[in-house]
Amino acid sequence: MIHLLYPRHFTQLLILVLALTVTAPLAMAQQQQDSMAGELLDTLHQFRLQNFIALNAYYNYSVTPDRDRVSDIEQAMNQSGRLLTKAQDKAGDSVSGNEMNDLSEAFVAFERQMSNNVEDIKTSGFPDLRLLSDMAEQAQTLSLLSEDIYQQVASQDLTPTESKVELLREASITMALMVTRYSARSSSSVAQIFQGADTDMSIDELAARFDDLLAQLARDLTDQSQQALLSDAGSKWGFIRNSYINYDERNVSFVINRYSLQIMTSLENLIDRLKQA
Repeated sequence: MIHLLYPRHFTQLLILVLALTVTAPLAMAQQQQDSMAGELLDTLHQFRLQNFIALNAYYNYSVTPDRDRVSDIEQAMNQSGRLLTKAQDKAGDSVSGNEMNDLSEAFVAFERQMSNNVEDIKTSGFPDLRLLSDMAEQAQTLSLLSEDIYQQVASQDLTPTESKVELLREASITMALMVTRYSARSSSSVAQIFQGADTDMSIDELAARFDDLLAQLARDLTDQSQQALLSDAGSKWGFIRNSYINYDERNVSFVINRYSLQIMTSLENLIDRLKQA
């Protein structure tokens, strides 16, 4: 009886082994693709964020041209360059070569114009509005391209997305856009026209959107440590919110800037915690 069952069991085992031999590599390849798509999305988000941070640092530098602010610009631009290289490595089939080339060319142009504007202030002590206009226009082009590619990658089936992470990323970008606009407005009565934004929303509308995002996150986040980070960001936002909505030249802009950057840091830390959970 045993010698009759053995071949049948052996055949079933052989079929199982063969099935695993075929499906395991496919599953592993799928997992790697998902991982690369997720990393690409995160890299594109960070790239967008650093470009806003660099532009914001430039507007602050145009008011107070000291070495520390130049370092802030250089740090953000260098980080953007590294992130772009990483995005190119991770793009795979998610983004076409032409799209990545367009993004790279837009960044190189923005980087060159940023350098020209910084050198101009070093030489003359104040910004050249023509150079500033060119840079801000290029910043807008870069922002639109990176936003389009981000949304394209996020909408693909291979890309793992999580609603809370996406809300946090949107909140972080919204804050980056707001502080850049605020710094532009504080630096010059003309510079506010050239903010490098990828949206026509006013600061009031952006602030209302940020309120909505924080409220939604407060409902969605249940972990106590995550809630604590969000609460810290919310407290800082409560302190500077009216300064955004009711612009006043007497407001201390460096305080607005510092709190805004701290809020962005808290939101990015929350993203990291959610990805590790």
